[in-house]
Formats: sequence, structure tokens, C-alpha cells
Amino acid sequence: MLSREFPKIAIVMLSILLVANVVSADFENLPLTNLTRVGNYYRYSPSRLNILLGDLGSSVGLRNLGVTPYKNNLSFISFGTRSARKVVYIARQHGDEQASSFMAEGFLEQAAYDSSYLSKFRTYAVPMVNPDGALKNTLGNSISQNLNRCWSNSSCYEINKIRDRLNMINLTSSDIFIDQHALNSGELYSYIIISSKQKLNSSVCNIVKKYLPTFQCSIDNYPAYGTARWYFYNKGLKYSILIETSQSNKTYTPAYVNNLGKNLVNLLKNLP
Repeated sequence: MLSREFPKIAIVMLSILLVANVVSADFENLPLTNLTRVGNYYRYSPSRLNILLGDLGSSVGLRNLGVTPYKNNLSFISFGTRSARKVVYIARQHGDEQASSFMAEGFLEQAAYDSSYLSKFRTYAVPMVNPDGALKNTLGNSISQNLNRCWSNSSCYEINKIRDRLNMINLTSSDIFIDQHALNSGELYSYIIISSKQKLNSSVCNIVKKYLPTFQCSIDNYPAYGTARWYFYNKGLKYSILIETSQSNKTYTPAYVNNLGKNLVNLLKNLP
């Protein structure tokens, strides 16, 4: 009897394995140890991002917004429930902030497969705003422009392309913007600054501390002119958030920072 049932059992087990592979992408191509150091952190290059995008595969929509002078793509991805609350997430405006990409990587790996997050949010992400700077490990782009001072004008190619695409999204007063950075000046701490034209209760920082306990948190409605946080603050979103992750604290290894990105998903699910 068992021998007759064995083919059926084998088919069922194979189906389970196939489903498991669909639900969770294979991120083994992205090791988080034995990485090359560059500057004061570990290299995160455009080629590593391309591997991540390949691993995410059909779980996200992928679009190329343009090609930079160094022939890198400006990759734009979207995923989640179309009618849900929107999250706009950008990272790596400054090419020498390697840790910002490791946190973005963890965020995308978690968010793209978290069913409760996917049901609550529609996410639009530019995981590497400045791929040329990332390639050179410089703050600026290929012509040394600080991209996080270009949101008030049309002088920067990368921001023009990204802003044009984001302006096509119907953002509302309940939506969220996140600008992912890293601290590159020796700071041992990390912090989150939240801005909003709506009145926010200080308890929002308690939620931040629950899911990112090593981060300092503050509410500040005076974002610097020309920055991405300033741009989306003035659109009246519920939250315009700046994240700064330490690159000098020795506990902030790539694996640790990647996990911070995963915790960010749970933080967002609990924001009012």
C-alpha cells in the first residue's frame, strides 16, 4: 500500500518545495561576510544591487528610469497592494554611504515577501539613487553633485528622472516617505528624524525604539531646503522620514545592518 502511495507523496513534497521557493527568494548570492572594505565600511556596488533585483524576480515590478554617465541603471521597483497606503523608499543618494544599501537590501528582502506588509502597503523604491557615486565611493555623482540638494531644482540628472516618476504617483496625507542614509563622519550612533505637517504624537518615537532600539528618534519639522525629506514634507505626507545608520560603530556589520532593514518593515506595519 505504501509503495503505491509513494509517488503521490513524492509529488506533494515536491509541490511544497516549489511553493517554498516562490514564497522566499534565494538570497545566497548575496553573502554578508568576507566583504571587501572601502573607505570606512564594506563595499556595496551597483552589481550587488543587480543580483538583489534578480533574486527578487517577479515578486516586484522593475523599471529602468535612465542610464547614468557611468552606464549604470536607475532602477525603480514597485510591489504590494495597489489600493493600499503608499510607501516611497529611496536609498544611497550619497555614494560613500555603503551601509544605507545594506539596510535597503534587508528592507526589500523582507518587505517583498511579508504578506501582512504587502496587504497594508504599496511600495515604490529606488534602492540606489546614486550608482555612479557608489561605484566611485564618493558622496557626489559622476560630476560631484550632491544629489540630496537637487530636489528643489532640475540640475541633477538622477533626481530629475526619479522625481518625474514619483510625481506620477497619487500620494496622499496618509502616505510615508523614507530617505535611507548612512553616517560617514565617525558617529557611533544612528538616528531617525520624522517630519510632518500633521500634528504627530511623540509616541511615534516609542514605536521606532521598539523595532530599532539602537536608534535615536526625534520629530523635526524643519527639513533642510532642497533635500528629499523637504520635498516630500511639503507634499503633506503623514511621515517624511530620514534614516541615518552608523558606519563607524563596530557592531553595525553588514549582517546587522541588513537585519535593521528587516526590522524597519515591522516598524512601518505599526505606524499609525
